[in-house]
Amino acid sequence: MGNKLGVLLSFIIFIQAMIFAGDVLMYQVAYSELIAESVVVNRQIELHQRVNDAVIEFVEEQLQASIVCLSGCAGERGDTLVYEIVKTHHPIFTFLFNSTYNHIIIRRTVVIP
Repeated sequence: MGNKLGVLLSFIIFIQAMIFAGDVLMYQVAYSELIAESVVVNRQIELHQRVNDAVIEFVEEQLQASIVCLSGCAGERGDTLVYEIVKTHHPIFTFLFNSTYNHIIIRRTVVIP
C-alpha cells in the first residue's frame, strides 16, 4: 500500500515538472521568434525611416505583439530610434494555479541610414 502511494505521489510531481518544462520551452520559443522577427522590423523601420502603420500592422498580425516607441516614432538620417516589442506569454501553469501572464519584451535600437 505504501509503495502504491509513493508511486502515485511521485507521478503527480512528475506531471507538474513536465508541465513546467513545457512552459519554459514555449517561453524560449516565443522569445527566439521575437528576436528573429525583430531583424525584419529593424529593416522595415530603416526603409520607411519611422515606425509607420505597416510596421505596426506587421508586429500585430505576424507576431501577435505590440510595438512601443521609446525615443519617438520618426527620425531623420543618422537618428537612433529605440523601440520595444511586447508579447504576452500564457503559461500552461496559469490553468492549474492563479498565476499572472508573463510579458516578453525585446528592446531594439535602429539607426536611420
